Amino acid sequence: MRTFLLSLLFLGTVSMTFAAKVPFIDGGIYNAKETAGREGKLYFVDFYATWCMPCRLMDETTFEDPSVINYVKKYYVPVKVDVDDFDGVAYKQQYNIKVLPTTLVFNSKGELLERVEEALSPNRMLALLKKHNKSFNRKVTITTPVKKPEPTKTYTPKPKVNHHSAPAKKPTKKKKHNNAGGGLFKFDVEKAAATGYSVQVGVYADYANVLQQTAILKEDYGNKPLLVHIANLGDRIVYRVMLGKFSSKASAKSFLNTIKENGGEGVVKTLDELE
Repeated sequence: MRTFLLSLLFLGTVSMTFAAKVPFIDGGIYNAKETAGREGKLYFVDFYATWCMPCRLMDETTFEDPSVINYVKKYYVPVKVDVDDFDGVAYKQQYNIKVLPTTLVFNSKGELLERVEEALSPNRMLALLKKHNKSFNRKVTITTPVKKPEPTKTYTPKPKVNHHSAPAKKPTKKKKHNNAGGGLFKFDVEKAAATGYSVQVGVYADYANVLQQTAILKEDYGNKPLLVHIANLGDRIVYRVMLGKFSSKASAKSFLNTIKENGGEGVVKTLDELE
């Protein structure tokens, strides 16, 4: 009986050991890129679906392997993307995902280093991560201080901008938000004329993702105007994030090439055709 109880205790300990997983972050690919840039790490994206059996296998083996977990914690920022989620559909199109699971590895600048379109065992995942873990792929690219999140109202398609700041008082209790990511954002909102051309770099259903991406784009392309087109898709509001405003399609295409050279993706949009 004593041996039986010890066996149960051992099995329980093993189960608790393998309950640990790779610490995937919230907030999407752009949040992973920003985190990697601040921490001087690489990042990788695991594209998956809940119905994908090889994806589940990786979750239960590769992403629970202690060697993989420890290595990722030290050198990588990991993020998962569900291709059936609305924002996941946009990422799937942006990165041309055809096979599940697909793993994309990026350096701290957001440059794609390798694409693997199959399930990876713990040993193969570890080999992939070690292959790209070079000092020149792990540079701190963002040095601006991170502002602590403050209580904000739930994001709406047309957020109100408060131009007045109140004197500091007693600390207020922070509210929890369901939206991925967080933080304090400063921005101006004004109506833009629907003329000319722009480069669409993302389509999102979550306004928090819009704020995160536009913050990164403003840092990378501060001299270009940022546009957000709000549209209805069935019973859902979607946000098209666009970068730059050009009088000719040729100029927009030229800028799109610049974005691609920097590791991004996009498509030229004719602004007066957007409803």
